[in-house]
Amino acid sequence: MRAIQKGFTLIELMIVVAIIVAASACRTSVTEVFQSATSAPLPNFWGCEVTDAAKGGASKYVQLIQTDANGKVMVTIQGFAITITPPINGTVVTLVPLKSTGAGTPPVAMLSTDVGGNTVFGWRCGNAGDGTNLNQKFLPGSCRG
Repeated sequence: MRAIQKGFTLIELMIVVAIIVAASACRTSVTEVFQSATSAPLPNFWGCEVTDAAKGGASKYVQLIQTDANGKVMVTIQGFAITITPPINGTVVTLVPLKSTGAGTPPVAMLSTDVGGNTVFGWRCGNAGDGTNLNQKFLPGSCRG
């Protein structure tokens, strides 16, 4: 009889933990800037970035944490076995801050012009249109789209 896999593999759990740790620091920084700053910072100056992979990266499993002018967070993965299929090293997971557009309409991505007194309504994580190229099967459940 063939056994059915239940739960997560160790690799999936390590990826989830790496993404959550990197994301939590950046989500806080980006949210604070949108709510209290008077102007938007330049890319990679939102207060949570690790942009020098030559120094070893952000952690064992996170190579880079970068931001763009609109507060989008890009986390680059590293440190996994090269035998993993599909490959994981060098792939990116994105997190985009969202703003509410009113009742009955979906939230939209925040822009640098929204900095200063605006509330981050939520976050979109793992959307391929935002630049995520990590295989969906490795993303946390709340980060698939």
